Amino acid sequence: MKSEKTRTPIKFISLIIWGIQLVLTVLLSISIVKVGVLPTMLLAAVFAVVWIMAAVTGVLTLAGWKKKKKGLIRRVIACILAVIMIITSVIGYRYIITTNKTLENISGITVEKESVSVYVLKDDLAESIQDTAGYRYGILGETDRENTEKVLEEVNKETKTEVQPSEYTDQFILADALKNGEVQAIILNDAYVSLYEDEEDYSWFAEGTKVLKTTVSEQQLDLSGANEELPESFIMYISGIDTYGGVTERSRSDVNIMAVINRNTHKILLVSTPRDYYVPLSISGGAKDKLTHAGIYGVDVSMETLEMLYGVDISYFFRLNFSGFIDMIDALGGIDVYSEKEFTVDPIATYHVGYNHLDGLEALAFARERYSFSEGDFQRGRNQMAVIQAVVEKCTSKAMLNNYTQVMESMEGCFQTSLTDADIKELVKEQLENPSGWEITSIDVTGTGSRQTTYSMPGRSVSVVIPDMDSVEAAKTEIQKVLNGE
Repeated sequence: MKSEKTRTPIKFISLIIWGIQLVLTVLLSISIVKVGVLPTMLLAAVFAVVWIMAAVTGVLTLAGWKKKKKGLIRRVIACILAVIMIITSVIGYRYIITTNKTLENISGITVEKESVSVYVLKDDLAESIQDTAGYRYGILGETDRENTEKVLEEVNKETKTEVQPSEYTDQFILADALKNGEVQAIILNDAYVSLYEDEEDYSWFAEGTKVLKTTVSEQQLDLSGANEELPESFIMYISGIDTYGGVTERSRSDVNIMAVINRNTHKILLVSTPRDYYVPLSISGGAKDKLTHAGIYGVDVSMETLEMLYGVDISYFFRLNFSGFIDMIDALGGIDVYSEKEFTVDPIATYHVGYNHLDGLEALAFARERYSFSEGDFQRGRNQMAVIQAVVEKCTSKAMLNNYTQVMESMEGCFQTSLTDADIKELVKEQLENPSGWEITSIDVTGTGSRQTTYSMPGRSVSVVIPDMDSVEAAKTEIQKVLNGE
């Protein structure tokens, strides 16, 4: 009797464990189908494994229900197998949930954020907008007037006054007015603040001012050139900043790389264009500017400007923050980056010619450095492409699975793309069907240094790079080869 009483709880425990396995098997099966990244053969194999294991544990559990000694052994084996499958199902379900969450957050982006702030001098006693009641305000007379008017309305409401701002022709004269005391507060789009970094005389602005109020709005991007379905070959614009900051904000683009992708030949060509390339912007009516300044007016303007330069259609964009690479690269266990030069970034690392295994911080320093090279920004562009290539190679290898969840989570806030989650899942599915690596090559265009006036900074002579059109033509040829599958 005692032995039978002991076995009875084990019977019900084994039945409960099997029931949990069945529920998780159903949930996992539904999730796998919904995520839609597994090719048919692999999907069939996964389904076969999980459902055969569910059937086996069920048979062992039920077959041992009426038998005593042999039944106990079968139920124990069934419990062990069921627990293994439960753990496997939980891990698989977590992977799927993490993947979907990440893709939802970084894909299908068709808007970008734009911030407009109220600035006062650092030592100003005002701590809030209410404290600026009676202040003399300065604004830009024509540039970004719509956003400025919105902030002015908010200032009037919060200060319970009617501000009559002084108007200035450009952001530099506006900053001078603040510094010289002509005005006590200014309203300025944060994207334009980055232009002060190009002028030594205005380096004071970053440390010498403080923000009392920031209004954030979303701007719809013009992506009329995007394809409804992912084509076999296409060009993606990789844009980003190489300093610490948000990837969603409208700002200058210090990284300007076109990824020319052919899904049939498994080839990717990375084309780097220097940030200071002196070219007409798509919105400037023929006036030339630095390529990096195009980002101030939106990532779509950067795309259109590159389309004009290379005579191509750019269907998608992929924005990244190199600073955000730190967590992702560490989660990947580091990357192997090829360096064309030997150089040192104190106190982080010394990079040798050839492959260097780098952690996140070392990879960031490698991608940002330009002062160690006689070619300056040209070499930095090559190094950025080398980092991107190393990350792609690591992400398409088995190493991705070692720390999958952390890698996916690190992508949020680091990447943003106009590709839909369906597009990305289609690419992942293709990679699983054909796990061979991608052939990744890179080229860059060149030019000569000069000083010129620009569309965004009229009347001021700034450092630019005059394009070498021979190198641009050579890049056009290589782009067409990849697009055509040659």
